[in-house]
Amino acid sequence: MKPAVIYYSLTGSTKKIAETIASVFGIEAQSVKDKADISDSDLILFGSGCYANKPGKEMIAFLENIDISGKKAAVFGTYSLNEAAIDLMESKLKEKGAKIIRKWGCKGKMFGLLGPKPDIHGARIFAESMKEQVSNRKIDNNSQ
Repeated sequence: MKPAVIYYSLTGSTKKIAETIASVFGIEAQSVKDKADISDSDLILFGSGCYANKPGKEMIAFLENIDISGKKAAVFGTYSLNEAAIDLMESKLKEKGAKIIRKWGCKGKMFGLLGPKPDIHGARIFAESMKEQVSNRKIDNNSQ
């Protein structure tokens, strides 16, 4: 299984989460700003902060312009009030034919100033459990 971690981060909180997740898989996290390549990946983890209840505009554009049909995906993110951005990414990916195997989110800073630090420990647990799930081949559409 070849994973990829793709993220959008305005304040840096989601970037820290993405880098933590990627480190568990032994790969580098890729920013959507850098024209991330997922063509040879079969498990893609997408993350974004929540901006007015949506993922970042760059993440939305990225999701709208990729071919992910039949690939396995997971979504993660940071938010200050709710998980709307995570749910929207999940919905967009399902519409494009991805098989969502898991999602996770944590509180982050509002406007980069107020709120808790990103949950690095939780991100590591999320990634480790996903890695174990992938290695045990127990992935199905009902896993979350």
